[in-house]
Amino acid sequence: EAMLLQFEYAHRPRGAYVQDVRQVDYLREMGDISGIEDLAWLANVAFSSPLRLGKDIADLFVYKVKHGGPANLYIMTVSGAGTPVTVAGCTVVAAAEFVANWMAARAINPDTSISGGSWIATMDMRTGEASYSAPDAMVRNLVLREFLRRWTGVSIAAGGGEYCPAKVPGLYAALEKAHSAMTVAAFTGRHPGVGSGHLDGGLVISPVQLLLDRETAAAVRNG
Repeated sequence: EAMLLQFEYAHRPRGAYVQDVRQVDYLREMGDISGIEDLAWLANVAFSSPLRLGKDIADLFVYKVKHGGPANLYIMTVSGAGTPVTVAGCTVVAAAEFVANWMAARAINPDTSISGGSWIATMDMRTGEASYSAPDAMVRNLVLREFLRRWTGVSIAAGGGEYCPAKVPGLYAALEKAHSAMTVAAFTGRHPGVGSGHLDGGLVISPVQLLLDRETAAAVRNG
């Protein structure tokens, strides 16, 4: 249904986010019929810390690797819940998870490329609120990236400009996202994408915030 909406209304259909590997064959057929090349079908593969892959995610992972796709993994955990609370402990567990999954991918397809992304959050112990853009969360993402780069030679993405904890749309949320994105860019040389309209740690998409994010990104880009 999402793909049909894109075919009908979008100038440049980009594909659909796959939830079940059984959807892929239907989506490939839709792409063949439409004549549009390079549609992105497979969802990102994320493991749950400590090192768990649900069957639906594992099926996507195996399908993607067997069909020549990259072993592009990402972690989205909360330090102190899925991984240890300390920076060192969080880094060790997360790095082991990446390497274990990369080894599994190379066992399935020795020619697959490996990459990844880190989205580690920290928790406010007073409220239980998890934030992916808090300063101590960003430290963990950047430390993990540097550790893996030195250990394996693979440079993963570290955080991004989305998933701020703001509950309501507004300029503050847009500025917090911009600050997170620019911090990542300053320490990695890669500017993450911004402007998806997410609120409440990615649990909500707000059309109002989407417009604010886009205008903020355009203003920074043109400034």
